[in-house]
Amino acid sequence: MVNNDDLASVKGFVKVYCIRISIDNYKWTVEHRYSDFVKFDAKRFEDRKKSFLPPKKLVGNMDPEFLEERRIELEKYIRTVVELELWLLKKRKQFILPRLLARFLDFHQYVS
Repeated sequence: MVNNDDLASVKGFVKVYCIRISIDNYKWTVEHRYSDFVKFDAKRFEDRKKSFLPPKKLVGNMDPEFLEERRIELEKYIRTVVELELWLLKKRKQFILPRLLARFLDFHQYVS
């Protein structure tokens, strides 16, 4: 469902992470900066004191090895969040993803 295996091109001095999503016949890609993940995490898990996101790095944050490690950790993070939300939906017998996650993954633009 979610595949975060590429980095988009550098936009200025900012790295953008691509998330490829496929559900049935629908396929699309969304792009997010690391700071977007941080904002999403803070809203989704506002009662949690520690984030499960990979740590921020001020020096050397454009190093290819660091970026690859971060990409892998962000992929694990977003997969875990999606799995958690799907589990919660099943438990509650609901069928609609929470708006916050749906917007982060741009569901509103591709799936109706």
